[in-house]
Order: sequence, then structure tokens, then C-alpha cells
Amino acid sequence: MHILSFLLSSFTILLALPAISALPPSPIGTSKRDNSGVYICSDINWGSTCVHLVAPLGGQDCIKLDGTASSIGPDQGLTCTFYRNGFCDDLGDKPLTLKYPGVKDLTTIGWNDQARSYSCVAG
Repeated sequence: MHILSFLLSSFTILLALPAISALPPSPIGTSKRDNSGVYICSDINWGSTCVHLVAPLGGQDCIKLDGTASSIGPDQGLTCTFYRNGFCDDLGDKPLTLKYPGVKDLTTIGWNDQARSYSCVAG
């Protein structure tokens, strides 16, 4: 009976370990505004498949996208720049800069299925 209890408690601990180790470390002194969020949907008017992508603020991180966005909305207090390539460089092609609430229909500005990367800064 003791062996069964030991095995069950060991199994429970092993199941909990992946969940614990999957959590990223939390730096001391950070706030919620240290990460930016962008709401992206594959159809216009915030339709079909939507995700809220979160990344560090500061413009140093280039977040790659799959080029299927038809609606994009940065969180309040952010300015995000979107690019038609996967490495956040305008390459002579004018990038798209958005603030909250974003654009619910990217077809109206010639950016439907065009955003391949972005970076955000506070402001």
C-alpha cells in the first residue's frame, strides 16, 4: 500500500514538472507594459482566426508574421511598425505604422496579407 502511495505521489510530481519548467523566468522590477501586444486576424473586421501576439517592447525585437493578416490592432499605448518582409526593414518600401485601435480592414489601405514582420515601442 505504501509503494502504491509513493508511486502515485511521484507520478503527480512528474506531471507537474513540465508545467513548472515551461514558465519563462520573470525579471525583477518589470511591469505589464514591458511587453507589447498586437491583435491580428486573418479576415477583415476582426474575423476568422485571431491571435494576440505579445513581445518585449523597445523596437529591438523583430516579430515575424505569416503574411495572412487582414485586421491588425496594437494594444493601447503602443506604436507598432509593420513591414512587408520578415526582418523589419523597409527596403525602400514604406512600412505601416499603427496605433490603437489599428485597422479592421487592411484591404482599404493596400496592406491585406502583406505584413510579414513588426516591432513596437511605447507611445
